This record gives sequence, structure tokens and C-alpha cells, in this order.
Amino acid sequence: MGKTNGLFFKTEKENLLLGVKHNVSISNGILYKRRKHMDQVLFFDTTCRDGKQAPGNNHGPADTVRIAHQAAALGINIFEAGFAVSSELDFQSVSRVAKEVDGIVPCSLARASTKDIEAAARALEGALVSPRIHTFIATSDIHMEHKLQMSRDQVLEKVADSVRFARTFVDDVEWSAEDAMRSDFEFLKLAVREAIFAGARTVNVPDTVGYLMPGMIREKVSQLIAEVPEINEYGVVVSVHCHDDLDCATANTLAGIEGGARQVECTINGIGERAGNTHYAPVVMALSLHKDYFGVTHSINTQAIGDTARLLSSVLQKPVPSNLPVVGENVFAHGSGIHQHGVSGNTQTYEIMTPDSVGWKAEGFPLSSQSGRRGLSERLRLLGYELGENELRVVYDRFESYATGRSLVSNNELHMLMQQHRCGVDHAAHRIVLDDISYAKVGDVVGASVTLCYGGVMHHGNGRGAGPFAAAKQALSEALRACDVSLADISLVHYDLEKGEGGADAIGQAHITVQSETMTGFGYAENVDTVLASVQAYVQAVNHLLLVGIPKDQVDV
Repeated sequence: MGKTNGLFFKTEKENLLLGVKHNVSISNGILYKRRKHMDQVLFFDTTCRDGKQAPGNNHGPADTVRIAHQAAALGINIFEAGFAVSSELDFQSVSRVAKEVDGIVPCSLARASTKDIEAAARALEGALVSPRIHTFIATSDIHMEHKLQMSRDQVLEKVADSVRFARTFVDDVEWSAEDAMRSDFEFLKLAVREAIFAGARTVNVPDTVGYLMPGMIREKVSQLIAEVPEINEYGVVVSVHCHDDLDCATANTLAGIEGGARQVECTINGIGERAGNTHYAPVVMALSLHKDYFGVTHSINTQAIGDTARLLSSVLQKPVPSNLPVVGENVFAHGSGIHQHGVSGNTQTYEIMTPDSVGWKAEGFPLSSQSGRRGLSERLRLLGYELGENELRVVYDRFESYATGRSLVSNNELHMLMQQHRCGVDHAAHRIVLDDISYAKVGDVVGASVTLCYGGVMHHGNGRGAGPFAAAKQALSEALRACDVSLADISLVHYDLEKGEGGADAIGQAHITVQSETMTGFGYAENVDTVLASVQAYVQAVNHLLLVGIPKDQVDV
């Protein structure tokens, strides 16, 4: 992508492709929405910007790129990758998405300031797809008085100046009226007109604090389009961005579409500040199931919804709420005998969509300490373990103890728990046992010595390395060869060491995954001595590999 007179430009072919995908025409470097094709609702994803503003939702540029690739595969139209000026990590997130993710419009948020807009423009340089700058300023009296400390005239001037300045860098500028739904409506109309005259072709009127009811938003959006003629004259897209403080975000978003909005701003799994943002999945499915009612189309591949929910769950290490619409663990589960009987005859008796239509795979959702015995049993069955009632009781106690204090328990960790259980029950006499380990640093090198007991015989190994575990791992390899356990070469494919709170007395938690040519073994151990925990986990993983290893094609590593 090139740049001339401060404007990004693409080749004629690229512009044509952009116009086909996003229903735009291009004239004199300005993007115009074709009003006659305003039957498509564009989806604007703000998972990695607004969604990250909730505690515990933070993640880095690499994960933002992963989420953006998935959003592109899902069919999301615009991806707000971050707030470029806010931090170096956000700047890198925007920059990497712009340069690495094709098939989606990259976007950065910017306040109505020169510094913010310049940072957004720098981050978006070199974008694969013509980028968007999303600039905003509050228009409600309470925000103008208590936060901005600006008059209405000053705010209107900022609106015009910020949009006009953003247009010197990109053709695609979105302007948002923060707290629009609590703004004086006549003043909001003035601000919208200023943004349009300055070059904004998307105008967002968010319900920033989740205050309004659906009928109110429908009326406001409809009235805004009717009373600001420039919206139709310039083919401006009206956007809604709703929060869930009163549990109305989805209903409000759909009401905005009924009122004429043709862009909706949402997040994956509904994450976001306070009670969250609009969860895009139920909006998509409502539009899909009620095509005749809404009379609009969208570009979302609904079969990618499940994978998208699971990816974000993995990135944030937070389980998908079991009752979350469309993607929750309970959406296609039926506990009532009456419901089970109905579904067994015809799933449509109690299901308005099919699991396949939304890419729903219950086994793909990690379990948590809140998961019940039945859920654990079903997941283990899907992983290949058939448990009787007595064995399930023992395994569930082990699972519950392990899951306590953790956000999620993955399928691989379930394999590990089952290997621990079955090694202990079936192969106690054949396990390799760690008898002793010592390590010390001499100069820049660490030396380690390990003693293993196998079949009643002691086997020793020595190793050297840059760190204690590297040296211990070499010593373990030597001792294992002496054990002659008939294993092919063992490779370490995953090593994760966490240390809890408590300073010197904190417990170290080591996760180890090892593989031979065809099998995988898992190990886990806890100890104040993190090196000892790591070696114990390694020995446990080798035992699992030796005694009840899992075929490589059945695990996620």
C-alpha cells in the first residue's frame, strides 16, 4: 500500500475488492457507502480493545494477531486491534495485525487529539487492507462538564478537527460520540453533522454505560437517520456499540439494526468493561434465524463461531460461561427428562439451531473446578476413557483437587490425571522412582546428579547445563538409558513452570510433556524447590509414556 498527499491508497484492483467486500464506492480518495446496498450489517470487533479493558482480559500482540486471524476466518469486517497511543504493546498489536492479517479492515482507536491520531496512523502504516482510524469524543453534558471540562462549541470544534486530521492519513475514518445515548439529541445531531462534513463515513452512537432500553435505541437511531439528511446524502453508515449493564446489550444492538444501524460493535464471548459488551454470536444468529424479519445480510461464517469462542477462552485462560448464548456448555445440553425425551424424537423440539451450524463442540471447552461429575465423565469418554462409577468417584476427587485454584483444565491435563490414576493402580511395581537429585553451580555451568530406582536397582546419571533443569535433564537421560526401559528417544515438547505467591516459600508448579516416536506422556509436580518439582514432573511423564502413553495424534501439543 502506498501513500500520497498524506492519504493511503491501494491499487485499482485492491480498491475494487475492498468495495465488493464492504459495499463501498471510491471517488476522489473518499469511501462512500452505496445506500442502495445498505442491506448488509457490518461487524466491528473490539475484543482486543474494549474487551481488554476488563480486569484479567489483557494479552499481548502475538495473541491479538491469533484472534485477528480467527476473526478474519469468521468473516468479521473491521477489527479494532487496540488503542495505539495507550502503550507500546497496543501499538505493536495494531501494527502487527495491520501487516500480518489479510481479509479484514485493521483499526486503531484514537481520542480527538493530534498525538493519538498520529500514533494510530503510524501503527497502521503498511496495512494489507485499507485501514481505519476510529476517533471519538464525548457528547453528553455529564461527560463534557465533569470529564472534558469543555463547552459544546469546543467539543464541536474538536469533532471537526479530529476527523479532518485523521482523513489526512486514511480514507476510512469512523467517529464515535461517547455516551451518545445520554446526550442531548439536538446537540448529538450537530456533532454527527460536523463529523460527516469533516469526512467521517461511519458514525457510531454508543450506549456507553448500557443505560437505554431496546425501544429507546431503535427510536433514537431511526430519528437520527431521518433528521440528519447528510447520513443518506453521503451514504454514511450508522453504528451502534452497546454495553450490558442492564443485560440488554444484544436486544439493544438488534433494536439499533431495526432502527437503521448497519454496523454493530461487539466482542467475542461478550467480554468488556463492567458487565461486558454485546456478544456478537447471538446477534449473528438472530439475524440468520430471522432473515425475513430483519431483512439484512451479514458476512459471518456461523460454523466458525465455536472455534472463535474456544480460542479466546484459551488465550484468556477463562472458561466460556456455561449458559452463554450460542456457545455455552449448556446450550445443547438437556437435563430435564421431558426435554431429553423431546430432543431424542426431534432436536427442534427444544433447539432453535443445530450444534453444527455454530461449530459447537462441547468437548472442546476446557473444564473448571465448577464442572460436575457427569461433565467430567462425558469428557473422559470422548477422550477414550470408559470409567465405572467407583473409578469415576476416585478420578473426580483427583480432578476436583487439581482444578481448585485453576481457571481451566485442558484435555491434555485430563490425560495427565488419568495417567496418574492408572499408573498408580495398574503399574505401581513397574514405575521409575526418583531416589535422589543434587545440583550445584561451578563457574558458569551447573552440574547435576540424579539417581533413579527401577525394578529395585539404582541407576545414576550426571549432566551439565546452563541452568539447573538443563543439567538435571541431561542427567535424567543418562540414568534412563541405564534403566534400559526399551523406549525410543524421548523428547521434551512442553515445559511450563509457575511459582505462586509467598516469596521464598512459594510452591513451584511444573508441567512437563514428553514424546517418543508415537506416544505422549504428561507429568505434573509441586515443590518449594522448583528444580525438584521439574525433575519429579519429568519422571512422572516418562512413567506415563512407558506405561500408559497416549498416541500422539490424540493430544493437542
